[in-house]
Amino acid sequence: MLAALAGFARGSGLEYHLGLYVDVELLLVLAVGIVASTPALPYLAGRLRYRRAALESAGRQHFDRLTAASEVALLMVVFLASLSWMAAGTYNPFLYFRF
Repeated sequence: MLAALAGFARGSGLEYHLGLYVDVELLLVLAVGIVASTPALPYLAGRLRYRRAALESAGRQHFDRLTAASEVALLMVVFLASLSWMAAGTYNPFLYFRF
């Protein structure tokens, strides 16, 4: 085992190549992670606060309702997507809690 860690073992390294692990789901998660790790989200939040401050009272109430409704809709989409990914998975540990 230690010889393999140091590179002194037989093996080509092709048995477990990168193509076995990279799929569309992984690329999607990596893309979302890259965007979420940049300052793009705080920038957008600042722009929304700036737009809200520029509105008058009636427009501000409408804007607040719209942002709250869009936040709930986005959370529902994330929730439903996570449920569908969990149900489509081959291993679901919650099934075994019934037995």
